[in-house]
Amino acid sequence: VSALVARVVAARGRVRVWCDLDLGGVRIARQLHRLTEGAAEPVLMGPDLVRRARIRCPLSPPQRTRIARDLEVHPEEPLAATLAAILETNAWVEQESLIDEIPSLAEA
Repeated sequence: VSALVARVVAARGRVRVWCDLDLGGVRIARQLHRLTEGAAEPVLMGPDLVRRARIRCPLSPPQRTRIARDLEVHPEEPLAATLAAILETNAWVEQESLIDEIPSLAEA
């Protein structure tokens, strides 16, 4: 995957990242951001989407603890605001539940 993403970036292709709106998804997006030296663009992963998602999964206490720790250690990392919104709503979002949001990507 890393080699493929590197080839896309070298060819000046657009790299978009769409993951679950949870700590794991944010970490995947951050890793791709680093791999592409900032070229990877998270889509449908903003804090506003966390707040308005119709379908959410409640956070467990360990999930809350891990997210809070990540925000403490990495407050300036990409998608920190999304993690803060996840804590605020006490819920994470499966990317598949956001299928209705995909048409908005055509505008971006």
